[in-house]
Parts: sequence; C-alpha cells; structure tokens
Amino acid sequence: MNTAHTGVLLAASIFAGAASAQLVYDNGVGGPAGVTTGLVADSSVPQTVTDNVAIQPDQAVTRIEWTGFYGGGDETPPATDNFFIYIRDDANGTPGAVIATFPVGDSVSRTLVPPGTSVLSSVYTYEVAISFTFLSGVEYWLEIENDNGNRDNDTWSWATGPTGTGGSVWFSANLGVNWFDSTFPGADFRLYADGDTCLADVNGDGVVSPTDFTAWIAAFNQMGPGCDQNGDGMCTPTDFTAWIANFNAGCD
Repeated sequence: MNTAHTGVLLAASIFAGAASAQLVYDNGVGGPAGVTTGLVADSSVPQTVTDNVAIQPDQAVTRIEWTGFYGGGDETPPATDNFFIYIRDDANGTPGAVIATFPVGDSVSRTLVPPGTSVLSSVYTYEVAISFTFLSGVEYWLEIENDNGNRDNDTWSWATGPTGTGGSVWFSANLGVNWFDSTFPGADFRLYADGDTCLADVNGDGVVSPTDFTAWIAAFNQMGPGCDQNGDGMCTPTDFTAWIANFNAGCD
C-alpha cells in the first residue's frame, strides 16, 4: 500500500451509522460487465436456477437487485414481466421447501445495461422491494422466475458470471429431474438493507478504522460484499481508490 495512503488511513477513527440501502450480500459473480449465460426461467422447456445465500449477522433485507437478459424471440423484451422470487430452505446442500414467496410481477425497476458491456443483447438490471430476515449463518436458496405464461419464444434468463464461478444448481421440469449441481455458474444478485450508508465500514462494526482496509482486501479477494465501493456493480481494483475516498469522507 502507498505510504501516503497509509498516513491518510491512520489519521482518524470515525464512528458510523448503519447503511441506507446498504449492500449486505453480493454473490460475487456477473453484473453488467460479467454477464455470460443462464438457464431459461420460462420457455417451452422451463428450467429454474437457484443460488445459495448465507449472511452474517442477521439481516432484514428490504431490496433485491439482479441481472437478467432476454434471448431467442425476446431480444425485444415484453412490455410486461411477471417475476416471482422464492426463498427456499436448505436440504443437505440443495434447494429445499419454499419458505417465502414474493409475486412481484411487473412491479420491478428494469434498467437496460448500456451497449458494449456484454456480448448478449437485452441485458437488464432489476430491483424490487422485499421483506425477509435472513438469519445469521443459515443457508438459504434464492430462485427468480419470469413467468409470462404461454407467450411464444419466452426466453428470459438469469444472468450469470464466468463459467465455473459460484455454486448454483438447476432443475428442469420437462426432464423430471431433481435439483442438481452441474457446475452451473452462480446467478447474479445482490441483497440490500435499510439504514444510513457507510460504505467505508466494510466490516460492519459501526466504526471506520484501518481494520476496514483488511476487511476490504478480504471482500476483494472473495468478490464479496463491501468490495464495490464506487457503485458500478463490479469488484475491481478501482474500488480500492474509491474505498480510500469513502474512508476520508467518513460517515455521519
């Protein structure tokens, strides 16, 4: 680390509040710049993907953001989506029973990813309010579907990260198979909680201090929560410079 930055980092210990729309979980794959492919959630061969979630400490999640895309006959997306969000329990390392359902339908914010960030067309980010408390250390499975019924060529898919990343499993109703791991890449999503934003407090102890630098390094190495300090939806070395700026700005 640059010695000038070291002096800045050690200059103060600033007390911080909880975070507003604070990112509390990012499965560390995909995002607009990392989108590759996914399994179709609603088509003539319906396939569903789930990805595992484990959070510490307890978090009352109030918003979810995910990335998806339209293919096949849906490069021009439908005027109306019909999203369902399911949270499942864990059944020995695979998705278990549904414990929460959010039929959010079309009440989502859908934002087109700017051209040039992906080889895929019609890539969007979505966000919607939910209300679910993830208990500390408990493994859950998150499933998102976009069910538009019998529309022809309806091929909406979750966006994913590079092949081999993450731990998703998938299910194909037409094939009559159970959930199984096919080394499918992790599906792209982020969970947020309410509060006052303090991005620099990466370890969440309520204090902005040099220990948050160590926490940021860990988040960067794991592509985990707290890494994205500049809000571009990615975890890159530029977030280090952003963390320094956030540290120096402090928190109220």
